[in-house]
Amino acid sequence: MHIFPQFTNMDIARGSAQESYARSVWAVLAQFGYAFVPDELNGLKVHRLENVMTMDRTLHGFFNNMDIWLVATVRWF
Repeated sequence: MHIFPQFTNMDIARGSAQESYARSVWAVLAQFGYAFVPDELNGLKVHRLENVMTMDRTLHGFFNNMDIWLVATVRWF
């Protein structure tokens, strides 16, 4: 699965709900100091290994519902 899904940074129609959602995601990240993430995941770069993780179906559901989340232990930038 992608940590940040493809639909947050690819093929976004102007004025769509998808655009509104993507803007919200990137605004929250910017508030936490990660304003560079949209550029690093632009277009097909969304498929880079740094944006992919493997988890079972149950964990995936928890992650998507934000019942579990990632916590940085080392800065990677």
